[in-house]
Amino acid sequence: MAGGTKRLPRAVREQQMLDAAVEIFSVNGYHETSMDAIAAEANISKPMLYLYYGSKEELFGACLNRELTRFVDEVNSDIDFNAAP
Repeated sequence: MAGGTKRLPRAVREQQMLDAAVEIFSVNGYHETSMDAIAAEANISKPMLYLYYGSKEELFGACLNRELTRFVDEVNSDIDFNAAP
């Protein structure tokens, strides 16, 4: 594909978008963040961002879900469930 971009697997592209969104939301807050800024940070087009996440609210929810899952997994990995109370 001369001049084109390499097509990434969907899961990789989603992580790329979420990484960018978490960064931009963290810096600007929800209300001051635009889908344009997230798309630019992720090096993708805004239409592609909307294809994966239909709205800013949906994208924000996906970010929260991912980060909370990571947090819970980290906490659970530090707990010895077989230890005496």
